[in-house]
Amino acid sequence: MYYLQIGQLMGCINSKCDVEADGRKFCILKEIAQGGFSVIYLAKDNDSGEKCVIKKVDCNSLIETERTRREINIHQKFGGSTQNIIQILGAAEANGIDGGIRFFLIFPYRNVKIIFF
Repeated sequence: MYYLQIGQLMGCINSKCDVEADGRKFCILKEIAQGGFSVIYLAKDNDSGEKCVIKKVDCNSLIETERTRREINIHQKFGGSTQNIIQILGAAEANGIDGGIRFFLIFPYRNVKIIFF
């Protein structure tokens, strides 16, 4: 698990970063989706300029925290070895709101269109 330094989300003014994980710094460009448990952002690696996706998960219970850590472990163990589990580039955790834990999971950006039936 990597620890997080977080600036103001959405901005990256004067080469500051919004999220830092595993020694890499990321600038959040925009929010692209929300779900029941997370918010997904399009981001950019400050050093390489490559786009990536950051999934922010706020955990307010031990069960939620364990579930998110298990998700990270699955991505680390199997990600990229099958097309059904995406590779994880990094993960970070920090103190969240109201005493919870906030996780940031960093994934490669894939510009694909999704068709819903």
